[in-house]
Amino acid sequence: MGCDGGTIPKRSEMIKTKKRALRDKKQDELIARWFYCALSNHELRRPIMGCELGRLYNKEELITALLDKPNKPQSIEHIRGLKDIRELKLTANKSFDRKALEKAEGYIDYQNSEFICPVLGVEMNGHYGFVFLWSCGCVFSERALKELKTNNCLVCGQARTENDVIHLYPEADTADLMRDNLLKRRTVCKVGARKRALDSESQNDTQKSLPTDSADVSNFKVSSVGEVTVVVKKAKLEAKKLHSYSKISSKSRSTTNSILVKDVASSVSKYEKVSDNPHVTKVYKSLFTSSQ
Repeated sequence: MGCDGGTIPKRSEMIKTKKRALRDKKQDELIARWFYCALSNHELRRPIMGCELGRLYNKEELITALLDKPNKPQSIEHIRGLKDIRELKLTANKSFDRKALEKAEGYIDYQNSEFICPVLGVEMNGHYGFVFLWSCGCVFSERALKELKTNNCLVCGQARTENDVIHLYPEADTADLMRDNLLKRRTVCKVGARKRALDSESQNDTQKSLPTDSADVSNFKVSSVGEVTVVVKKAKLEAKKLHSYSKISSKSRSTTNSILVKDVASSVSKYEKVSDNPHVTKVYKSLFTSSQ
């Protein structure tokens, strides 16, 4: 029956022992994604940033990597600068105790997450899908987004579009959709930037060609396209006329005033009372008591 002839069996051959449980690779992947930075593999701590592909980063470590452009990692090639990331507005889980977690010896409960969905209260531990809005940065669960169908943010109420919704660590199907949304969003931004540049250039051109004199303004003709044409000769002639008229008028005014004073003085001397003088106005007569 065996064990004869001086053989020495091992304990494992004689007694069936309990096999060590194999680690679940999917659980390890979820923990690495939802609890650690996608760039440095350090534990996620606020402030937490999110990119257009739905990955989570520690803000300080991501910015230092972006500043070091020669040694920029390939995993963040899609991030050109701060405009391609958003700071996430996360809702804290009141039942989460970080101090108790740090004191634990060996065992860490990854089911208890630091953040939850502000609408349904679901914990953000990888077992439930989460999204954030690119326009405002608010984070909530996919389930809340599906159940509450609205065009506004479920947290802050800001208006949103379909391209604003970014899934955190999406599956293969939604990942392709998010890449398409990324390209659409960037093309829209480029078109908007070009329009703003053209508008600013056209405004600068019109300001340079605008006249400074009132005579020039009267000779302006603006077409529907926005092209401004100035009749320069007429404007110069009218400006010269105005300038010469101002000089003549100043001289003529001084001479006419002196003549009027002399006429009034001569006319007043002929009459004993101002009221008897027919050449003087009523306003001038009212200055004297003798006119009453």
